[in-house]
Amino acid sequence: MSFRVHPRFSRAPVRLALFFLLARVLCAAEPQGAATAEGSTSSEPPPPAAVAVSESQSAYAASIARLEPMDTTGLNPDLVTVLSGYYRNSFTSQQHWELIESIRFDGTLELPNGPLRFTAFKKKPDYCKIVIFAPNGGRIVMAYDGQDAWQFNTLQPDAQPTDLDPLEALNFIRDATTGGHLLYPLIPGKQIELVGAASLNGRRHYELLVTLPDGQPIRSLLDMTTYAEAQQTTVNHVSGQTEVITHSDFREIDGVRFPFVSTLTVEGEQMHQSRIDRVQVNLGVMPWMFSRSSGAALPGGSYPQSMKAGSNQLPQIPSMPAEASLRFGGATADPWSTESAFEIDPNALSEQEAADLVQEIEADAN
Repeated sequence: MSFRVHPRFSRAPVRLALFFLLARVLCAAEPQGAATAEGSTSSEPPPPAAVAVSESQSAYAASIARLEPMDTTGLNPDLVTVLSGYYRNSFTSQQHWELIESIRFDGTLELPNGPLRFTAFKKKPDYCKIVIFAPNGGRIVMAYDGQDAWQFNTLQPDAQPTDLDPLEALNFIRDATTGGHLLYPLIPGKQIELVGAASLNGRRHYELLVTLPDGQPIRSLLDMTTYAEAQQTTVNHVSGQTEVITHSDFREIDGVRFPFVSTLTVEGEQMHQSRIDRVQVNLGVMPWMFSRSSGAALPGGSYPQSMKAGSNQLPQIPSMPAEASLRFGGATADPWSTESAFEIDPNALSEQEAADLVQEIEADAN
């Protein structure tokens, strides 16, 4: 189970490269190095097929509705053995994976010019939101809510969420799925092939080629001992370049294995590296939190001050009266917070006020 943030920034060079690495890091699941294919017909995936973004993703969401994520019925026996090892070691079991609804990632992107903090969310089946925190307090967002791929930069004057470029959206939506593309092998039109074996950092790996229903290829290397997804190769729709993301430092969180370090290389050159600090599951994330109306908001965070009311923006939230804030003590009324707003500070009321409140409650009950 990994997650990635992508490596191209034409209009905003740093922005896209980060997002495409992060989106894929959030989709997987060892050490970095060059892979040498054995028994493979090609070392690089074929060119991606042209496909409409909305049609591709609508088909994905509909196609998995009646499928089991780890059903391998009718597949090649050798492939079934490899996939079963991957599922068992990465997700514990299908029953356990079904208990996971959403995942939050907090970490750092290591760049040549310095690190940047990020927070990202994924929710089944393919909701994804990534927020990168700029040094000056701004936020740069890319998100997909199952239908709409959008971006938002709070550093721009009169900032509003806008459409992702169609080719950028193809990359982002492909990597938005929760759990990655080795799940749901029986999606109509999808193919998973056991191509052969490969060597990576002195370790032996299974080499798998996933072809999505829209023709997009994804090449994965699974460690023959641990079944961890050590490396994933895709084609960037914007640049046409082959991108390789290599995972390491795998840790198990709530029965699911995550890589805490992921390195993105393009044509042999390292672009950047993501380091995960914390992974949390099932924080009550809702679908609307990935829509344009959510803007740059994050659980536990505040709404950006630069936003104005509008059809694609957050409504204005009235502030809590000072006297009410006192009675709520240290709790917060932020709807993204995991703290309860009803954790009242017992010292906020005097003895007389407490007695009056008890009498009022008893009177209402009678």
